[in-house]
Parts: sequence; C-alpha cells; structure tokens
Amino acid sequence: MSEFHLLRPVWLLALIPLALLILLLRNRRTQAGNLSTVCDARLLPYLLIDAREKSTLTPGQLIGLGGVLAILALTGPTWSRLEQPVYRNTASLVVLLDLSSSMNVADIEPSRLTRAKFKLLDILHRRKEGQTALIVYAAQPFVVTPLTDDSATIISLVGSLSAEIMPSQGSRPDLALKIAFELLKQAGAVSGDLLFLTDGMEEQLLGNMLAERPRQYRVNILGIGTSEGGPIPHSDGGFVKDSDGNIVVVRFDQQQLKRIAAAGGGVYTPLSHDDRDIDYLLNAISGDQHLEHTEKSAHTSDSWREEGYWLILPLLPLAAFAFRRGYLMLLLVLLPMPQPTHALSWTDLWLRADQQAMRRFEQGDPQQAAKQFQDNDWRAAAHYHAGDYQQSLEGLEGSDNARNSYNRGNALAHLGRLPEAVTAYEQSLNLQPEDEDAKYNLELVKKLLQQQQQQQTNQQEPPEPNEDNHSKSQSGEQKQHDPQSMQEQQQPQQEAAETPQQQAQSEQNEQQNGTDTQEQAQAPQSLEQSEDKQPGYDLPTERDEAQRTQEEKSGQTGLNRPQEQEQEQELTRQWLQRIPDDPGGLLQRKFLYQYKQQYQGQRERQPW
Repeated sequence: MSEFHLLRPVWLLALIPLALLILLLRNRRTQAGNLSTVCDARLLPYLLIDAREKSTLTPGQLIGLGGVLAILALTGPTWSRLEQPVYRNTASLVVLLDLSSSMNVADIEPSRLTRAKFKLLDILHRRKEGQTALIVYAAQPFVVTPLTDDSATIISLVGSLSAEIMPSQGSRPDLALKIAFELLKQAGAVSGDLLFLTDGMEEQLLGNMLAERPRQYRVNILGIGTSEGGPIPHSDGGFVKDSDGNIVVVRFDQQQLKRIAAAGGGVYTPLSHDDRDIDYLLNAISGDQHLEHTEKSAHTSDSWREEGYWLILPLLPLAAFAFRRGYLMLLLVLLPMPQPTHALSWTDLWLRADQQAMRRFEQGDPQQAAKQFQDNDWRAAAHYHAGDYQQSLEGLEGSDNARNSYNRGNALAHLGRLPEAVTAYEQSLNLQPEDEDAKYNLELVKKLLQQQQQQQTNQQEPPEPNEDNHSKSQSGEQKQHDPQSMQEQQQPQQEAAETPQQQAQSEQNEQQNGTDTQEQAQAPQSLEQSEDKQPGYDLPTERDEAQRTQEEKSGQTGLNRPQEQEQEQELTRQWLQRIPDDPGGLLQRKFLYQYKQQYQGQRERQPW
C-alpha cells in the first residue's frame, strides 16, 4: 500500500459540482417542506409524516453517496504493479525479385516478371505486420528498400521494376542471398524469412551458402515458369541468341528449386492462378512461432493494476434502490439524446483517428489524411504527398533521427532551400551512413546548388556594351525576333537554363550583318523603356525570369535582397517541378551508380 496513488486524480474535481448539486437539492427540499407559512400550526402534526416513518435515504443523500463512490472509482485507485508481456510482430521478410532477362519470357501470360510483380503486390497488401525489405538482382543485387514496416513505399516502387533498369544481365542469386543476410543482421532480426520470386537458380552457386547460413533464417521460393519454357524477347523485336547464333530457350526446373528451398530450411510453391500459393507462403513465413519464443519472453512492461472496479459493488444496491424509486427512469430519457457537438460516426467505433487517416492516405487523399493524423511523422508525410512542403517541414522539426532528417531534406529541396537540404541529408548520413537514397539525393542537390551558384555568378558579371545595347533594341527589332523567341520558349530545359549573356550572344550571331552597326549608333535607353518593350506573349518562361532578374540587378536600385531571394527560390521551384516523377528512372540511375562503385568490370557467362 506504500505505492497507493490515483491514476486519474483530475476526477476529484467532479466533487465540487456534486457538492453544489446536493446543496441545491437540500435547499429545494427545505423550501418545499416548510408548510408552517401556509398552514395552522395545530394542523401540522396531522398533515406531516412522522420522521420515524420517513425514508432512510433522501434523493440528495442517495445522489451524494453514489456520486462519491463513482468519482472515486473513476480516479483509478491503485497500489500494485502488473507485469505484462509486450506483443509486437516484428517478423522480418526479405523479398528477392529476379530481374534477369529470362523473367521476360512469355510462357506464362503476359510474362514471368509481370506475374511475379502481381504476386509480390498481393503479399505486400496482405502482410499487415512485421518488417519487409525488397532486393532485386540480375548479375548483381541491389537493395530497393531496407527492412521497413511501411509496405506502401515498396508497393509504390513495384510497378517501375523491370529487367531494363539493371546495369548488367545475368543471374547471381548467391550475391542477393548474401545481401539479404546482411540486411537481417544489421536490423538485429532474431529470426527472418527470405522469399525468392524467380524462374530458376543454379544449385551449385547456393550450396555452400545455404549449408553455412544462420539457422534462424529460412529460404523460401515461389517458382515462376513452365517446363516448356520459351525464348527471351529482345528489345529490337527479335529473341536473344547465344554465341552460336541459336535462339535461347529458358526452361523451368521445378525440382531444382525444391531442393534449394529444402536446403534453406524453407518451403517451395509454384505459381498458381489463385491465392493458394500466397496462402501457403504467408502461413509458412507468418513468424508467429518466432514471436512466441522471443518477443513474449524477452520484453515485458509494468502497468498499474487498477482497483477502482471494487467500488462498483456498493454502487449496485444504491442503483437498485434508485430504480425502485424511479430515479433511473430519467436515464432512459437522457442517454439516447443526441450530442451534436460530439458527433460519433460508425467508423469511430472501430478505427482510431490514425487508422482512419491511414485509410484515407492509402486511398489517395493525403490532404484529409493530414487533418486526421495524430502521429506527427505520418502527418508530415501526408502534407508532403499533398504538396504542402512547408507544413511537412514544420512537422518534422525537433526530430533528429535518420529517417526524419532524410524527409526534411526532401521537403527543403522542394521548397528551393538547397543549402539547408544538403545539411539535412548530411545529418541523415551521419546517423545512417549506408543509406543509398540519402547519398543519391545529396549528390543531386549539390549539383543543382552548384548550377544555381554558377548562374548567379554569371548574372552578377557586368554585361558587355554591345550586349546591353542589343537588349535595349527598339520595338521594331523586337517584333522581328518575336517568332524566334517563341521557338526558344519551346526548347528543352537545358536551353532554358542558359544565362542571359549566352542568350544575347546567340541572338547576336543570328542577326544580319548590318544590325551591329545600327545598334552601336543608337543612344542607350533607360531600364524603364526597355521594360516597356517586352515581347507580347503571356506565358513567362524560366529564361524570361532569369533575364528580368539580371536586368533588375544591373539597372534598378530599388530591388532589395529578400526580393532577390524570393525570385531565386521561385526559379529553383520551377526547375524542380519540371523533374518527372519516374521511380524506374531513379532506380536505374541509382543501380548504375552502385554498379560503377562496386561491380565495374564484372561479366557473366550467361547474360540472361
């Protein structure tokens, strides 16, 4: 009893309105029972009931006693701890997807790879708990996503996976298996499952590795293909041929995959047209047996055992007495009354606010999801996907882990704050040096920052006299070059990024021979006159913005530094918006970068 305390002591404040209610009932009862003011004193003994015949409990006493007991129960009195196991399914699954050229064989419609990706999506949608990683491999393995409980991230990348994004072709599942073991060890996974989605593997490549594998890691295989096999389609419309000029036909060896799965301590199942293969695999890799022997016994938490429910026992006879007197009938009238200020939907009964927000997020409504999320990290993610990068950045402030630093760098990059984005990416890499995504984004932002600084340096250089006169030519000459300006507006992004001096030089070279003499004879005009003679098209391009910024810097004295920064940020934002949303292209460049760093020069005997 030395640890006696109240879990919710704030409920004691309810004693104040309870005391006021009892006093109010007592005063009303006293006033209602004062008949001496209206009746003769000699008749009162015959009109009033003897005090000995009165009820032992008045309504005020009944409400007071019951209210005190109920309030004390709600405060949560406790004095003992209860040790409880922590249940959390942290079963780890590493999916290894074969992206070799043989996966393009169409012996299973539409192709082996397409069917494999469909099965992978089914697994990710049905796997609600645990951590999942994705590795793709051909001649070399590459990590698409490390172990994470966010299956939506992996789902968004599956559609962009193809054999064409791999730097070189071949089939080395042994290298992929080695990377998978390293991922599990780095994550501290006590146990884990590996799932190959492949059309074949060479048993001799995996023999020693499977024999020496950690016993808590199991290798499972989903085989994709038919025994008849088929030719490998080529990008030029034909089929892949060997060194002798014969068309390569890749057949599916199911027995070999069964032996590999058995050696890896896992299970094998062939591809099916229904969900039987998925059901079989998920039952085998559910991880319930690992959870029972590790999480439950190793992790416990102490929680206070609440004893307030004992106070319900003395409340029961009071409730029975109140029911006999008809007091409880009022509850039947009051309880069903609607509460418009606290409307409760059917969904609120079964899903928490975060769960409802996650459902909206998965349905493609990040704006509404951001309003419902209680978790700060998820709210920031929803703001990011909704395009509200400033709100996302504010939600990530104050958290210094590697993931949030990486997300903060992405938000800063979209806002055009490139130096701060570099700092955020570097902070993420300091906490998690092996994060390839952060490395790639850091290099990309540094290149953009370098280009921006180089452009600013070129803009600050004083223009040549002939270029200045050329930019201030008369309206007749500008009308003459309007079609050319419209053509330049439609050119690619690289030309739009050239400096104003380069634009002026290119236009000068294209003019006729007499133009230079005419321009040198003209008197210099003011900046205001030059601005009044701008071309007549409405949609401004990035070149127009850059030229206008340079002219204002060189000739206008009223432009302050904040306005310059705002224009620079707007220009950077326009650049970033032109970058296409191409996950496949990003993965291809990422894999190519890793290939040059680690696997340059390696060649496979069979490039399929």
